[in-house]
Order: sequence, then structure tokens, then C-alpha cells
Amino acid sequence: MVSLFSEDDRTMAVAQRLSLIGPIKDLLDTSAYYALSWWNVLRGRNDRYANSLFKVLLLSNKVNQRGEPKASPRPPSLRSTLGVQFVDFHDSVTRSLNRLDEMAELLRISMLMSPWYYSIMNIYIEMVKKVATGRALAPFLGEVFPLAEELRRAGLDIKTYERREEPIKDLAEVGITSLERAASACEISRVEYDTLILFESFHWFIDPYREVKCLVDRLRRGGKVIVGNTDAAALPSIATVFLWSGNNVFTADMIEDLLPLAGLTRVQRFSKTPYYFSIFERT
Repeated sequence: MVSLFSEDDRTMAVAQRLSLIGPIKDLLDTSAYYALSWWNVLRGRNDRYANSLFKVLLLSNKVNQRGEPKASPRPPSLRSTLGVQFVDFHDSVTRSLNRLDEMAELLRISMLMSPWYYSIMNIYIEMVKKVATGRALAPFLGEVFPLAEELRRAGLDIKTYERREEPIKDLAEVGITSLERAASACEISRVEYDTLILFESFHWFIDPYREVKCLVDRLRRGGKVIVGNTDAAALPSIATVFLWSGNNVFTADMIEDLLPLAGLTRVQRFSKTPYYFSIFERT
């Protein structure tokens, strides 16, 4: 397998790992196909689920301002074991569209625990094990608790903060208790960190610029920020599932615009789309 940390091969390495689910084009087509099929059901509703989906579809350029689809993606054609699981997950979302008040959170948890999602998360885990040093801060880690367990096993010195009670319970179950209860990074203790771990973290930021600025204020000069996030422009279905129980949605371009404004410089980019994986540094 191509090395993720080879200067010349890292983009290829990410593509190779994602291909375990299926060809990238088929992955994108499947995500767009389901997002638009969900829109056919939710369109016309005035609730957070329809509004969130519409926001993502606009960001991904799949519909116009009137909500009319711009194209008709072909039906899923993923054939690998992980690809079939990816499709099955989307089918489970389709079956839940009329009861999202009770199902939205459960669907996100089901996604996080899926083998196909772990194959994506594992790319990020490799990055963290290679790059993270010293004391690390991982915002809203409990919202992606399967990652928390892997980081604990790696022996990293990690602290997090959580807005909700449920993620705190999830973290306790995997042995992570070093945390604060806070609505944002601006409310946590002013401790200096060597590494920031931002994995799908942008979904939980209410005021993204202010949140990131407060995080950077707690990062030492030269400290690294390890970023892994769904590119909403490429995978609208996945971004929507996060947004249904989260607060925000980002494309790769939006992340690359935001982080330099907060005083960070990109030093490595492993992949821009469909998943955004990069390393930034406080200068």
C-alpha cells in the first residue's frame, strides 16, 4: 500500500484507502443520488431536517436556489463489501426520513460505528499517530467517540470539552475523563497545547471563526492542527447526516479559507476531497 507520508504519494495513498469502499466517482455519485432522493421526500417541509439538507445541496451545487435538482446522478453501483455497507447505511436513512426527530442522532451513531466509516477514520488515525506530540486538545471528541477509543489506545495525552451530556457518557465508556463541560473553546481553561485534533469538529462549531480563534489562542507557537472533515461539496449525504444532529457544515474550501484567518498556515495536505485531510501549524 502506498505510504500516507510520502511527499509524492500522499494524495494517492488517501485515494487508495478510500477505494476500499469503491471508486471515488462512484462514491460521489452514490452520495449525491441519496441526498437528492431524500430531498424528493423532504422538499416542502419547513423543519430543520429539510432546511439542513437544502443548505448542503446548495453548498454542493446539486440544486438551485428554488430547490430544483441540477442533475440526476446514477443509482449506486458500489460492489465491494464496504461499498455495499455504504449503500445499506443510506438505505437505512431513507427508511427513517419520516421519523428523524427520533432517528437523526441514532443514524449518525450508526454511521460512526460502520466499518466503511472506520476505513475513512483510520486515515486520520494514521495522521494523528505520526504527527501529534505532547498535550493534545480534541474539541467535541465525544461526538465522534469511536475515534476517542482509538486515540486512548494510542496512549495520547488528550483533553476535550463537550457541550452535551450524552457525549460525556460515551467518552467515559471508552475511558476518557479529562474534559470540561463548555459550549465552546472560549470557555475552557487557558492551558497551552501542542496539538489540536479536529476530526469532524467543524460540524459542532456554532460560531466557527470565534471557536477556531479561541482554539489557536491555546496552541503553542509551532503547534500542529490535524484536520479531518467531510467535504460537503463532495459527499452531501454524509454532511447532511452530521448536520441533522450538529450545528454547521463545511466544504474543504471553506475550511481552507477559515483556518488562515485564525493564524494558521497549512503545511501539508493529504486530500482535499471527498474527505479533507490536512496539517496546519500556528505561526
